[in-house]
Amino acid sequence: MNFIETFLNSIFSLNFIFLLLLITIIYHLLLFICRDFKNGKNLKKQRETQKIEIKELKKYPLINIIIPAWNKEKTLLSCIQSIKTLKYPHIRVIISAGGSDKTIQIANSFKSEKNFVILYQRSGGGKIKAINECLEHVSEGLISIIDADIILTDKILNLMIQAINMQDQNIVTTNVRPYDSIRHIDLVKYIHINRTVSLKPNFKRNTILIGQTSILTQEVIKSIKRFPEGVFADDGLLMGACLISKGYKIFKLHEISVEMEYPIKLRDYIRQNLRWIENTLFMKNSHYLSKRIKFFCLFLVSLYIFISFILLPINIYLFLIGVIFFFSFYLKRFRKIVFYKLFLEEHSIKFRYTFFIKMIGFILIDLIMNLIVAFEIMFYKKAYKKRKNLIKN
Repeated sequence: MNFIETFLNSIFSLNFIFLLLLITIIYHLLLFICRDFKNGKNLKKQRETQKIEIKELKKYPLINIIIPAWNKEKTLLSCIQSIKTLKYPHIRVIISAGGSDKTIQIANSFKSEKNFVILYQRSGGGKIKAINECLEHVSEGLISIIDADIILTDKILNLMIQAINMQDQNIVTTNVRPYDSIRHIDLVKYIHINRTVSLKPNFKRNTILIGQTSILTQEVIKSIKRFPEGVFADDGLLMGACLISKGYKIFKLHEISVEMEYPIKLRDYIRQNLRWIENTLFMKNSHYLSKRIKFFCLFLVSLYIFISFILLPINIYLFLIGVIFFFSFYLKRFRKIVFYKLFLEEHSIKFRYTFFIKMIGFILIDLIMNLIVAFEIMFYKKAYKKRKNLIKN
């Protein structure tokens, strides 16, 4: 009994805690030096050698721009106005609008314009059903599917169509970045880095999902006819899986990023990120089991970190171990910021010291969301369905 007590005391000693802290720091430092830096240099080199130059289009095919818009009154008007300022000569816009806000009124204000088709999106159908209904109104030309918060430019359209025409692609998608007007906000910086930076980048032209802005040929749409509806999964991944199952490849343009809305309030970030996390976990593919196992481990760690705060009055050592777990999350995100600044930055984003203080709170919110997602997956899928407009009012 004395041996066991001595052993436990030696484990939960300050020396052991400091050793764990030192090991954590060294581990992340070695990862950056031995892996991140090497990956970044390879990524930069590959992007330079495979860069596509923008050339003037020789043909201007009809572009059918499809916009599914559910409760998007804050961004839909800006999205449509960006389309109306395009110099591209042959554009037709099909909007499926709905929700409890003024989205449908904004869409209807363009109903009288000859190149606009406005459809009413009913509750309970979801984004993919709205896209399918828009596709029923397309009979010729290319199809561009974009989110209702995207800002389109001629440069973006030109490069995407160029990939279709000159490189014999059937499907093209792009990267995204936050609106220039909001990229100075610390929450936006945090979201952008965590969503776009992979410390193990695999630079490939082919991707597995349809992004927030994509262009497809008529051949593709005639082949698939309709995308699968009402499935609990990420819409982009689901459409991507449908296209890949038909033998198509999704070509990704790394040369350009499309501006889109990012949450600027914590409430909006939590609501959006809960849906995004659950989207990936509900997607049943070859990685389904591994994703669930990884998330379960993440859930346990997140749970321990919060329990450790309760344990502080009881056992300071158990609390400090929880702090070390949290510190590891922090260091990983710090590595992402360094990776972004060194190898990925296209638009200057400054990180002041206040950002790194706020990042503590952002990480805690992410950990709380892991607990909420686990609870919803086990007991309350209705909340997830509501966020995806899969419940009729």
